[in-house]
Amino acid sequence: ALELLDRFGEHRNAGIARRDLAGALVDQGDLDAAERELQRCIPVLLLADRQGAAAAVALMAPITRRRGRTADTR
Repeated sequence: ALELLDRFGEHRNAGIARRDLAGALVDQGDLDAAERELQRCIPVLLLADRQGAAAAVALMAPITRRRGRTADTR
C-alpha cells in the first residue's frame, strides 16, 4: 500500500503511513525495520509536513535508547 501511495504521488501520505508503521515496529521491538522506515519517511516529511517530520524524528529516540546509543557514542 505504501508503494501505491508513492506511485500515485501521495508522498506526504506515504510518509505519514511509514512513520506510523515505524511506531508500530518500535512497539513490537523490530528496531531495524523501524529505523529503515524512518530513514525513508523523514526526508519526505521534512519537505511536505514539518510536524509529521518532527514526530518521525522523535521516534528515533526510543530506538537509540533501546540500543543503548547516545549522541556521544555515535
